[in-house]
Amino acid sequence: MFAEIALAVPGLKPLTYRIPGGERVAKGMRVEVPLGRRILTGVVVDITGHLPREIRNLKSIIKIMDQEPALTEELLVLGKWMAEYYYCSWGEALGAMLPAAYKPVGREMISRTELAKQAVLPRGTARRLMERLSQGALTRRELLRNFGAGAARVLNELHSRGLVNVEIKLPGTRRQPGSENHSVPTDHPPVLNPHQTTARECIWTALDKDKYAAFLLHGVTGSGKTEVYLQAIAHTLEQGRDAIMLVPEIALTTHIRARIAARFGDRAAVLHSGLSLKERAEAWSRIHQGEARVVLGARSAVFAPVKNLGLIVVDEEYESSYKQEDAPRYQARDLAAVRARALGAVLVLGSATPAMESYFNARRERYTLLNLPERVDNKKMPEIRIVDMLREISPRKGPPLFSRQLLDELEKRLATGEQSILFLNRRGYAPLVMCPECRRVITCPDCSVSLVYHRVDDNLRCHLCGRTSPPRPACPQCGAACLRLSGAGTQRVEEELRTYFPSARILRLDQDTIKKRGELEKTLESFGQGRADILVGTQMVAKGMDFPRVTLVGIISADTALHLPDFRAEERTFQIVVQVAGRAGRGGRPGLVLVQTMNVAHPVITLAQSQNYPDFFEREIEQRRLLNYPPYARLASIICRSRNPQAAWNLAQKVSARLKRAAGPQDTILGPAPSPRERVARETRFQILIKSTSHVSRSRVLGALKGLVPPSGSKMALDVDPQNML
Repeated sequence: MFAEIALAVPGLKPLTYRIPGGERVAKGMRVEVPLGRRILTGVVVDITGHLPREIRNLKSIIKIMDQEPALTEELLVLGKWMAEYYYCSWGEALGAMLPAAYKPVGREMISRTELAKQAVLPRGTARRLMERLSQGALTRRELLRNFGAGAARVLNELHSRGLVNVEIKLPGTRRQPGSENHSVPTDHPPVLNPHQTTARECIWTALDKDKYAAFLLHGVTGSGKTEVYLQAIAHTLEQGRDAIMLVPEIALTTHIRARIAARFGDRAAVLHSGLSLKERAEAWSRIHQGEARVVLGARSAVFAPVKNLGLIVVDEEYESSYKQEDAPRYQARDLAAVRARALGAVLVLGSATPAMESYFNARRERYTLLNLPERVDNKKMPEIRIVDMLREISPRKGPPLFSRQLLDELEKRLATGEQSILFLNRRGYAPLVMCPECRRVITCPDCSVSLVYHRVDDNLRCHLCGRTSPPRPACPQCGAACLRLSGAGTQRVEEELRTYFPSARILRLDQDTIKKRGELEKTLESFGQGRADILVGTQMVAKGMDFPRVTLVGIISADTALHLPDFRAEERTFQIVVQVAGRAGRGGRPGLVLVQTMNVAHPVITLAQSQNYPDFFEREIEQRRLLNYPPYARLASIICRSRNPQAAWNLAQKVSARLKRAAGPQDTILGPAPSPRERVARETRFQILIKSTSHVSRSRVLGALKGLVPPSGSKMALDVDPQNML
């Protein structure tokens, strides 16, 4: 017998290997095989009894790592779809599905069937084996130890005749940390308001039909979307089916974890990168064995091996974190739709600020649109005020970090014991360091981005490659000491707040404060329990947080991402302003949001102030149509890079020429041109952008790259449906 093995090697199709005599191999099992001088782990994707004529000197499988399939047939098919759509190898797609430490080992128990009692066997190993099995079951290891290696062949013959059973007995798994207190459900569903009830009934009706349906749950912040999800999950379980709920970053949604555990007890499992390798493997095993029927997780949880999938929920479906930035570059939201359709499951996408593509699908009735237009318990939406920072500019000092209005409102909250959140999507102290003499901005020697000053560590740091430099470098142009700092990051916000409010308890939440495991949860817990007055943070503070004491949100600069060279810049600005604003007033007290900006008349700012998503969509979709961007076009981005700029350019030219020869009138090939981030980690990068009217057309164009192997020292990265154009 022969096995087709998919290996996680770019561009490599499944290879055929010989199955060692007497060994049991099934599709979905992992095996170790030789490839050249290397020993690699792959996944069995097919078993065949016929060897293709062109294959000579066939190698054998070295080691069978699993005693039962690690991946189901359904996940194998999904992996093949991923490989074809995202232009990766089948092995790379399957490799993304399994936790690194997952080992579905157990004992292979061999027992005698009822049919064996009447069977007459000739003298020899078969008879002696059956006589031993009449006394009780054996493990495979015991069988080989007692009867020799030749017993494996005899066992296979007996199994094929139906005389023995071979069953895998898996060891029990431990509960995940924190689950001990939730062995039984401790939470009960609250009464829904009319809008929530309508949404829930629509989803329940679809679940009862037991076939694919897709919903977009568009609800304002604080409208109770999570409760609709939970009651949909409960209905799925009542039908005997399983559910997956995806969230952008599991560590930032502690309240969802607690509610899932309280509502569903031991039937729930959590999958995310914050767990140790062992904890993730144990969670996967619980799901694989059917012990856990509700899965809560981040991007990779879309691959959870549930037995009978009935529902997939994607919360905050617009989030770019659902896109994998390394190969295979999949979009978890889109894979959720593909998996739900294949299994006849229900898909629920939810957000206060849906992705343009999702709302477009709802307008075209590919998704059913469900609206939650008001907050639960009649809580009011926060008041949003626009603060014109041009009026705050001092002729000598320039624009201040805080407007007078923001300082006054912070002071009021400190006096009343209420909490505030300040948002600035820049970490560090100052994003620019300039030469005071020639005004040159100091950039990373290895990347084409400015170095950021971090006062806590007193150094300059590149946020792309991580390189650090002394805090006062000599200007590479004139030699002067560079001391002038420009702009502001979260470190400076925190420092200046302490000068204004010395007695205030201030916490900062960004990538620099959560380097140690558990720091993020510790910070959120401390703020949630009222042990701090002000939380300063980057986009982390906009995601999934529900703090009832927060009545003030200040957006330090709403213009940070507004003018980036990305067609999604305005969409992301609208989303972040609305999402951050939604943290205010969730506990019943009136909420206030102050949006500091230099562009008070910009349509995106004014639409975010009114939280008018439909009008924003109409404005943005017209621009997308005129410029032929998604959802009107299918994109693919190709980055050609090398430490040798000429080699990178030559590769980009070769790639572009192939694409343009294959392009039709419905395709546009832009570039090659220098990437917006032209240098990263000493590599020069050129970008090519493909716009096609359909997936079929784009696939035909990308097919022109088949067989193209970049020369040594050069690399090419293909990103289908890119989320980040930088």
